[in-house]
Amino acid sequence: MGFAGAGTAPVASRDQLVYLLHDPAAPRADLWKLTRLVVGDPLTVNGVVIGLDEVVVAHVARQLTGIADCSGEPLGSCGNEWSIPVEQSMHAAVRRAAHAVGCELARRGYQGAFGIDVVATASGEVVLIEINPRITASFGMLNQLQRAHGFVPLIDVHESAFLDDVDAHRMRALARECYGGADGELAPWSVAAASIVCYNTTPHAVVAAADAPQLLCAGVMQQAMSLDQAQLGPNDALVIPQSSRRSVAPGAELVRIYAAQQVAADSGCRALTLDAARLVRDVRSMLDLQRSPAPDR
Repeated sequence: MGFAGAGTAPVASRDQLVYLLHDPAAPRADLWKLTRLVVGDPLTVNGVVIGLDEVVVAHVARQLTGIADCSGEPLGSCGNEWSIPVEQSMHAAVRRAAHAVGCELARRGYQGAFGIDVVATASGEVVLIEINPRITASFGMLNQLQRAHGFVPLIDVHESAFLDDVDAHRMRALARECYGGADGELAPWSVAAASIVCYNTTPHAVVAAADAPQLLCAGVMQQAMSLDQAQLGPNDALVIPQSSRRSVAPGAELVRIYAAQQVAADSGCRALTLDAARLVRDVRSMLDLQRSPAPDR
């Protein structure tokens, strides 16, 4: 059991399971979990609980999973892809699932932003695999896309859920009109966008010499402040590494890349396009990764 798919391995037989449990290279843990592997498309969606039985649900995004350019984990979580549309009936089914989760969260007294991760099977089944009752990591790029397409940004809806003034009521009314109910259709994005999460795939801890957010334009890095302030054009990318020369352990998150392009090679989202793979290699090179010095004993 680990973070973002770390330590998770698919097995197809009892012999494989026994081998894995006794493999010296396998992570040691006091607790192991054996679950059913659901074959399908990994998807994610964010919403906001704005009142009892009142939930706003945004667009569904595809998840990048187990990409060798980014992670050494076969089921590692490697970012989100908004550029490849989700088939409409599945999009609606996932949004209905998120609405149901939001209503249950509201019943338990929760208010504000949340996100769910699911796997959607070819038969139309939506299997819920994770509930995040908080602002999720995908909020940054998602809100930029919402602004660019004239949708009410979810971060504004989240803030309005905790206020009781005229502006807050107006914002919630706009959100209801914008996103509709659980079965309402949403127009797909007209621009490409994705986020890529890269991990330390070396066997030792590393530090990045370049540790501040950088805007990559035409192959040239320049310092950037935040996703909100970065104006990403086609083929541009915002690079956000771990800050303050933090030592990044093997398998830990190294850098996030927000790109104004499609990065997944296909709808399966288990491989990058040639351009995206080159982008990942260029970013790793530009970070000037160095082996972290051993701690003093």
